[in-house]
Formats: sequence, C-alpha cells, structure tokens
Amino acid sequence: MADTLGYEDGSGQSTEDWDTILRRGFESKELDYKGPDVWDEGNKKACCEIVKDILAIANTKGGFLVFGVSETSNGLFSWDGLTDEQCKSFEATRLNNWVQKYADPPINAHVIKHPSQGSRFVIIEIPRFSDTPHICQKDYPGVLAAGTVYVRTDNNESAPIKDSSDMRAIVEQAVRNRGDQLLTSFRAILTGAPQLVSGPRDIEQFDAQIRDAASRSKQLLREGAETLGFRETVFHPMSFERLRFTIPDLENMAAAACVTYRGWPYLFYTKQRADCISHLDDGLEMRLDEQGTFQFWRLHQSGCLYVNEMFHEDGRPESTSTRVLGTIGFTYTCAEAVQCLVDLYTGRLHDNDVVRLHIRLSGVRGRRLARTPAGHYQPMEYECEADRIDYDQKYKLADWRASVIPRAVDLLRHVYEEFRAPPPSENDAGPLMLQLFARQL
Repeated sequence: MADTLGYEDGSGQSTEDWDTILRRGFESKELDYKGPDVWDEGNKKACCEIVKDILAIANTKGGFLVFGVSETSNGLFSWDGLTDEQCKSFEATRLNNWVQKYADPPINAHVIKHPSQGSRFVIIEIPRFSDTPHICQKDYPGVLAAGTVYVRTDNNESAPIKDSSDMRAIVEQAVRNRGDQLLTSFRAILTGAPQLVSGPRDIEQFDAQIRDAASRSKQLLREGAETLGFRETVFHPMSFERLRFTIPDLENMAAAACVTYRGWPYLFYTKQRADCISHLDDGLEMRLDEQGTFQFWRLHQSGCLYVNEMFHEDGRPESTSTRVLGTIGFTYTCAEAVQCLVDLYTGRLHDNDVVRLHIRLSGVRGRRLARTPAGHYQPMEYECEADRIDYDQKYKLADWRASVIPRAVDLLRHVYEEFRAPPPSENDAGPLMLQLFARQL
C-alpha cells in the first residue's frame, strides 16, 4: 500500500484543508473562532473557558477551535494571527492535562500550529465523544459546574443542556454509538443479502428526481467547468413516498449530515448561508460556487439526496495540465460519503430500511492517481481509461451504520480497480479513515 497511499504532510492533513477550516468565515456548532490569545495555566478562568468550549464541541459533533481570528464590530472576521510566543504556548500535553482535570471521560484534543498568508494560527481539533458524553467533573466559579453536560447551541455558543431535545439528541447519539459496536460484532454472523422492498415504479420515481436534479446542476455550472472532474452522489431509501419527510425534517437532516472532519463537509448546510439555499415544492436545494469549488445538492421529501461536487484537485492551479485524483483525499472522501448517508437517515428511517448509495465519478479518462506530499500532487503511473466510474450498492441502514469503514473501503477498492492500481485492503485504508473520524489527522 505504500505505493499508492501516502500522507500529505506529517499529519495527513493538507495545507489547503487547514486553510479551508481557518478561513471559512462563519462559526458553527463545530467551529469557533477565538482572537489572539496565550495558553497560560496561571489564568485559570481563561483556560476553563476554553475547556467549556472543548467539552461542548466534543459532546455535539466534534470540531475545531481556531485561535488568531477576531470578530469585528460589523460581524465579520479578521485573521490577525498569533505572535510566536502565543503560538508556542499552545502545547498539546499541557492543554490536555488541563482539560482532563475537568472532563470525564478524558478528551484528547490535537493542537495544530498552522501558518497561513504570513501569519500563524493555532487550530485545536476536538473528537466527538464515542459512547459516553463528557461530563464536567469539577467546578470553576462562573465558568464550569461539576456534573454538567455542555453542548453547542443553535446560536453557536457553549452552554449546559437546558431542554429535553438537546438531552434526547445526546442520549440517542450515545445509544447509537454503543449499538453500532454490537452491530459490528454481529455483522460477521448475520450476513446475507438484504431483502429489497422496492418495485419498478419506486425506482422510476426516484430516477426522475435524480435526473431532474442532475439537469439543474449542469445548468448552474460556470462556462468551461463541464470538462473538469465531478463526483455525483445519490442516496435514497428503496421504497418511494413522495412526502415521506417535511421541509423542517429535511433541514434537520441536512444539519445532522453536515459534519466537518477536515476542510469541508461532504454535505454543506448552514442557515448562516441562507443565500445558497432554495426551498422547492418538495425539497431543499443548495448551490455554492466560489473559491475554486462547486457543490450542488438537492434533498427531496421522498428522502432522495443528489449531490454534485467538483473534484477538489481541479480547483488547484497545478492540476490544470495533468488531471489527478489524490489518494489520501479520496480515501477520506469514501469514508465521509458512507458516514454522511448514516448521519442523514439515522433516526429518520428504520434500521431495516434498505438504502441505496450510488456514486459516479466523471471526467476521469486520462486522470491519474496522485500522491500529495507537502500539499503538492505528484501523479503516479495508474491512469483511468474509462469515461466514468460508477459504484452502486444497497444495504440496510443498520448495516451501513455498523460497517462504515468496510463499506468505504469497498468503494475505494472499486475506484482503484478502474485506475488499474493495486486495490487497498481494509488494513491499509481503515486506519486512515479511523483517524479521520477521530479527527487525528
């Protein structure tokens, strides 16, 4: 596997990915900007304020604290950066030792010191809780209260759980996390072909929605972009109900599936970018076309999701002469795709409902797999001779959820075979995917 997968830098995360996180330009439940600051255990109140944010982010979706970005009086952000002294003060061992005085179970955050446009910033990467929410186990007057579970609110603040809906969400997530461990164990025993409950009419109706969304996406492409590489993704249950979900359901589903593990989520959704969102008669639609990227998605009340996104590699200046597909980036993409499906439908469909995942890569003829050392693509000898690559699978939702890594590896192997490259095993690619989900890049 050393021939086809390699870390982009010492961490596995590219400079461009960290820049995307750093310069997103708006806060969310999983991203909080902090002005220039120094980590100083002598200032206990300031340290405990950071602990509260880490607890809250870990108990929600996981995410990032970014130091060196100030909010201006008009609500915009200024990327001021940190001094060398401020940057050096953020050291992972010191930070985690302090956090673990207050967090039960412990949290191991990751500290990234990232240079960008002549300035230095600190990004603290926080993993989402696994099977037990993190409880504050120690008081600090006016900041932290022992026995409290902190979460990120809809206003992007860190606060104690106050209502039943927040409590229900965190309990359901904990139950799912524990249940998935059992499902993973049982999966090897209880294998078998899923019993599909769809008929020709169901497929025809979903296909009509998919064709319409794909046509709309192509209409929105800027001139010349149709020659680039695109990833089209389709999720849908196998039985068609036109009004299965309400519009508020769709908004909640999109928000649940919009999780950032690296620079950009697989499905982008935030009410802070309402200018990108359109309400249809039977669904939601999103278009984002800026900063060298393009993403379009449409989510119908039937539960059918269509996503079209330009290859990240084609937004890079050095990729204009040689079309490439980065090995590490696409490994992450496969894992994000399956996890996005799980996040979208869990709690909305029954575990026994069969869900389809169809991914199509277009613009791949003549494209080569590429390593990405130090953030620069290095094309390899493996070249695709097909015009497009299709991967189409159907499993019960419980199986998708219990088998995110195996299913993602299966997708990755299928694409490698189309490039006539040695397909990676789960032992090769699985650890990278696990690091992604643990935000240990």
